[in-house]
Amino acid sequence: MQQPYEIFVTTVLEQAKDISHQLQVFPNPVNYFLKLTVIPSASISIQSLSYQLYDINGNLLTTNNIESSENNIVMSSLTSGTYLLKIIQGNTNLKTFKIIKN
Repeated sequence: MQQPYEIFVTTVLEQAKDISHQLQVFPNPVNYFLKLTVIPSASISIQSLSYQLYDINGNLLTTNNIESSENNIVMSSLTSGTYLLKIIQGNTNLKTFKIIKN
């Protein structure tokens, strides 16, 4: 049975205030694959985005370019716990998602 969890999103407002795109991750909590969906706008292209996955201690586990509007991130090999998924454009952190791995 899945329990409800809050998802915290951090946005760098000064640098990202003119960006009107949508980023979604689901399911959360996750078991095997985390789906990252990007809906781009005229001011941002998918090809300029990447993601970084960190454990709760701040250790970088994986980094990858975002190449399409729907991306699967393999979580099955990770232990249960809390992770942070950062969506990045260049050197700007656009959003940070708190991910729960069962």
